[in-house]
Amino acid sequence: AGELVFSRIRNALVELQRQAELDDRDSILILEIERGSSSFGQVSDLAKELTSARYSRVRTIAWIPKHEDGRPLTGYTAIIALACREIVMHPDAEMGDIGRGTAIDQDEQLSIINLVEKRYNTKVNGALAAGFVEPARTVLKIKVISGEGKDRVTETRVVTNEEMLRLQESDVAIPDVITIKEQGDVLLLSGSRARQLDVLVMQTAEDRVDLADLYGFD
Repeated sequence: AGELVFSRIRNALVELQRQAELDDRDSILILEIERGSSSFGQVSDLAKELTSARYSRVRTIAWIPKHEDGRPLTGYTAIIALACREIVMHPDAEMGDIGRGTAIDQDEQLSIINLVEKRYNTKVNGALAAGFVEPARTVLKIKVISGEGKDRVTETRVVTNEEMLRLQESDVAIPDVITIKEQGDVLLLSGSRARQLDVLVMQTAEDRVDLADLYGFD
């Protein structure tokens, strides 16, 4: 089944890239991510395909609807959503906890963090990914003020506790800290909380009709 899905997605990417080049405008591919179990190898191969420069004109959207039993999207399957350029979730759907309660293999952690650090999805960064794969991490959203006078710059960042400690040792002010994940907890984010934090998701949608409206499909 995994090979069949991979083949269908790759064929869709090839065709949509070809069409986008002909029309000289980006195509959109929406992938509905279902709950389930996948091997890291299967998911990693698909993530590499989704982020390949060969499909630069294809805007990939991960759609995570609410599960009828309320089950969150966890495990390696969640990596597919992280490989898409945008994520849209039902407000009550949840995703995260890639290790399903435990830290995943170190090489796999690095692979996932490296994937999201390429910033295909601007709402996800390495610190957020670290929270998904390693329960021991603390993940924070902070406001950072640097410089003075006309050179003063204010920005928000998602960081691990270690990154915040390094920032505190440098010449910046951190007036605002929101805890996204406490150390020892698994990181699961609902669509509504992710939207409130302005991380992970670009938008939320109630159903496929709502989703189609967001992206201008009939």
